Amino acid sequence: MAAVVMMRALVGNYDKWRVAFDANATFRDESGVVDVEIYCSPEDVNTLLVLEFFNSTPAAEKYASNPELVGSSLAGGVVGTPRVSVLTTD
Repeated sequence: MAAVVMMRALVGNYDKWRVAFDANATFRDESGVVDVEIYCSPEDVNTLLVLEFFNSTPAAEKYASNPELVGSSLAGGVVGTPRVSVLTTD
């Protein structure tokens, strides 16, 4: 079953956040992320929706609960705690 980790977050500066996000590509690859989509609000590019796709639900759940995910998000300039959810398909 395929799964998606959905993260909603506010960042202080999108460009700085994107540099930090891109720098974590190895972590995402090693965690099983097979694709990523990033959406920004047209009114505020610092309001993000990040979708990270996985081939399995267990891999997505492990990734979403990894403290490194939140730690790297905060280090990248996320304001507050990001909202992270795991969604699955049939």
